[in-house]
Amino acid sequence: MPQLSAMAQESNASLPPWSLRSVFLGLRRHTSSGLYIPELDGLRFTAIFCVYLYHLSSDVVRHNPAGAATPSTPFFLLTQSLNIGVPLFFVISGMILGLPFARYWLLTGPKISLKRYFLRRVTRLEPPYIGALLLLFALKYLGHRGTIAEMLPHLGASAAYLHTFLYRDMSTINPVAWSLEVEVQFYILAPILALFFAVRLTWLRRMGIGALICAAAISMPWVDMGPEARADSFVWMTHLSLAGNIQYFLTGFLLADFYLLIPAEQHAHRRWDIVTMLGWPLLAVMLVLAPSAVYKALPAIILLLFIPAFYGIRTRRLFANLFVASIGGMCYTIYLLHNYAIAALGFITERVGLSLPFEARLLIQMLLMSPVVLGISILYFKLVEQPCMRSDWPMRFNLSIRRLLVEVSLRSGRIPAHPTKD
Repeated sequence: MPQLSAMAQESNASLPPWSLRSVFLGLRRHTSSGLYIPELDGLRFTAIFCVYLYHLSSDVVRHNPAGAATPSTPFFLLTQSLNIGVPLFFVISGMILGLPFARYWLLTGPKISLKRYFLRRVTRLEPPYIGALLLLFALKYLGHRGTIAEMLPHLGASAAYLHTFLYRDMSTINPVAWSLEVEVQFYILAPILALFFAVRLTWLRRMGIGALICAAAISMPWVDMGPEARADSFVWMTHLSLAGNIQYFLTGFLLADFYLLIPAEQHAHRRWDIVTMLGWPLLAVMLVLAPSAVYKALPAIILLLFIPAFYGIRTRRLFANLFVASIGGMCYTIYLLHNYAIAALGFITERVGLSLPFEARLLIQMLLMSPVVLGISILYFKLVEQPCMRSDWPMRFNLSIRRLLVEVSLRSGRIPAHPTKD
């Protein structure tokens, strides 16, 4: 069963506030339900690291010396397939949103209030997203990358999660927002899709979900987002919508089913650690040698690799590690900001090791950029995202505004500090 957040998090009362451990404890995510699964944040770390490395490698190539050929080494080919970090995120989202519904149907847990469900999605995710869009909009304008008149329609479409639908392309304000548009489509349909959990026969329920996953994976496999995919409007649009990614969210439903009905405390075993040790390296090799085969089997591969995070003895410790889980818990902020941070920093650091091979240049850029990207993300996370993790933040914010207005009125003399009686 899920752990209580207070039990899962270590107490930092005895730690000095300036210690690294204390800092990372302060970055732990807050959950509205009070339930915290650190292994999920560890999986988030894996997903955001893949996406980060994918964009960083592209930036390194973008700054190649004039006339230099595009690398063709196996490691470079691997980095160009690491956009599979996005399906990893989709599976995690499917599990997170599926858990409350599965708990209700399968374990007679609390009934889900749809009003609260949708309100929570808005109050939790909108402020960081809109804030990032406005920040990046301003940076593009100040960097002379577009006029207000040109960019404003794209800002509006992105804010409404409709850029893909209206423009048939990724957002020009923040290209990575396409996946968030897919997530929103899933959020809307999740309560309906979660009716799978109303099927009481375990084998029938899991076979039904599995059959849909297989059908979707075969008919609409993951694509590499290259020129061929963009040239085929049907492939491109399904890739940028829930229609082309439903299999990953449903894989998350299966994980939620397993997690609730097969308690990890009773079924943890070292054999799952072997799957971790062999599975991830094998995936990397297959992404280089046979990417198309991986894309078709990706939901099954992710399922097989994610299960050890909950059932492998050493794997659980790895993914629940304080530093891994804390950075993974910031994945939303990192995802929103990392691409622009990499692009901006690249103009400063591009000349370092310019004559070296791709692998060396990538390592250098990672060492130079990662602390800065992480620092920017921590700042935005602490100021914007983490406060929004508390479900009562709108009430707290409203109360703070009222207090501020009263304070201003008192100082201006509009309200007497000591009202007298008639």
